[in-house]
Formats: sequence, structure tokens, C-alpha cells
Amino acid sequence: MPWGLKRFQQSKQLHFLTFSCYGRRANFTNNHSRSYFETALERIRQSYGMCVYGYVVMPEHVHFLVSEPEREALARALQSLKQSLARTLALRVRSGRRDITTSMCGASASSWRSCGIFIAIR
Repeated sequence: MPWGLKRFQQSKQLHFLTFSCYGRRANFTNNHSRSYFETALERIRQSYGMCVYGYVVMPEHVHFLVSEPEREALARALQSLKQSLARTLALRVRSGRRDITTSMCGASASSWRSCGIFIAIR
């Protein structure tokens, strides 16, 4: 975590979150990849007891406004969201599905393990 940032968790406030795809790649350019994000977000919302007040999915990043989860820390819920989304999209690329137009890394599908999604909490 960068120096000087403070995390305000367990304060019962709403959180505006942003995460970008690895290398700012445009991984959310088609309906299928955006649908995977929505499915993953709904699963996390239900399993962690969060309220999602709004979200915007753009080609290379996502913004959303959420409450703090009832179960676990917010960081744990976001980790679960990002990991499940990255694995799902990477597996679709590796399996040769044509509904995903770009790989998570922008390289060959075999290099999916070096992918990541970054988060900035504001």
C-alpha cells in the first residue's frame, strides 16, 4: 500500500472503489466480460452481505459504490471479487472462447498467471 494512505473500515460508511485491469488493458469491451463482472459482483454481494448502490463498468476499469460487508473486511470481499473475475476471464481465454476479445495480460493466453487487477480505495 502506498505511504500516507489511511483505510477507514468498520466505520459503517459507503465506499467508492475503483479497480483497473492489469496494464489498463480494455478487458471489458464486450457483453460477456461485463456479464462475468456483474455475476461475480452479485455473488460477492450475497456471500459477504454487502449493499451495492451503483457501479459503472468501463473498458479498462470499474467504479462502484458499496457498503461495508456484514461478514469479513471490505478488503477480503474485494480480493474475492477480483480473483474470481480474473480466473473466470483467464480460463475463458485459455479455453479458446472467442467471446473474450483480449487476454487478461494482452499477451498469450498461457501467461494468464502473471495477470493482476489493481485496486485503489478513495
